[in-house]
Amino acid sequence: PFFWLAPAKYIVATLHGAGDLDKDNPFILMRSVFNWTLKLFHRKVSMAIAGSDYAKKDIMRGYGFDESHVTVINNAIDPSFTPASAQEIAQLKKKYGLPEKFFLGVARHIPTKNVLRTVRAFELFCAMYEKKDMHYVHVGSRSDDSEQLDKIIESSPVKDRIHLVGYVDQSDLAALYSAAFALVFPILNEGFGLPAIEAMACGTPAILSTTAAPEITQGEAMLVDVLSEEEIADAMGALANNPDLRAVVAQKGRAKAATFTWEATGNKLIAIYRSFDQKSTNSGL
Repeated sequence: PFFWLAPAKYIVATLHGAGDLDKDNPFILMRSVFNWTLKLFHRKVSMAIAGSDYAKKDIMRGYGFDESHVTVINNAIDPSFTPASAQEIAQLKKKYGLPEKFFLGVARHIPTKNVLRTVRAFELFCAMYEKKDMHYVHVGSRSDDSEQLDKIIESSPVKDRIHLVGYVDQSDLAALYSAAFALVFPILNEGFGLPAIEAMACGTPAILSTTAAPEITQGEAMLVDVLSEEEIADAMGALANNPDLRAVVAQKGRAKAATFTWEATGNKLIAIYRSFDQKSTNSGL
């Protein structure tokens, strides 16, 4: 929190977003101190780095930065995220006891991840569509919403088709995404949703909210109203009932994910530091 005391001519800060200011987040003293300090001393930051256009707007609104002091540099994904083989998918399903066909959710059980609404959307999907072979698998650690999530599942008419998985090895993620029928990731607030483009890179179509879709347009994923269980359920139904639509979204999504490279990210970040270096040179510092 004392970045503003640094003996530096320029300070560049990667902030990702302003999700920590969300009222639903639990109180953590150090986080609160940092947020308070950043609001007061944001003018000491020469440039803030945001992971997406949404994150840029979030930073400007939350911390008070003006537009000229926030630059969007998208994150990227590891090249290991590619479609897994049938054998790798079979091994993964056996390892974690996963059903044959499932929608996938990936997030901690906290309010901003929208897990409760996503599970209710799956219930609605099951009531609306005759797809009894379809399950929902959610991967993520237990947290603030876990107790309420347990109650929803326990009273659900389709509780035998809802599966909670805690920890999944990093090395298994590509196979997990590849095994899923679609990723369901309607996050309330996210500076850059890595699971979205990781799944897309594995050839899996994604159902996303605009807050978790960094520069992703309708058609590259199924973009839905983050607060509408009906719209999330309708997107599930559209993919389940239209194989051609699912194939097109998967193809466009994979092409989009290929544009998020660490080389591009690094080059953009280097350009920012070079611009400040040039300013110092021109001013004789």
